Amino acid sequence: RRSVQSNFIPNFDDEKAIAFERRHTTLDDVRKSFADIGYPPDMVEKWIDEGRVYAISEDNGKGKSTSVWSDVNPAFRALCYRTIFDSDCGS
Repeated sequence: RRSVQSNFIPNFDDEKAIAFERRHTTLDDVRKSFADIGYPPDMVEKWIDEGRVYAISEDNGKGKSTSVWSDVNPAFRALCYRTIFDSDCGS
């Protein structure tokens, strides 16, 4: 059993993680969002280097626009700790 408090990311903010939007206008915006949740900058930079956070181009009907997408979903981590790890199910 792992409690929510055992999350290895210090000061992890569950509520901000669950509210995280995976699409951002700039790379700096996504960096700030991850920092607000509690992720260390080196972890975020690793995700960018690995291609897990990347720019996407879209045609929105008014022309092409570019935004940043995160394959990393902090809500998943938060919900796993709440419902799977911090549980007596299966004991």
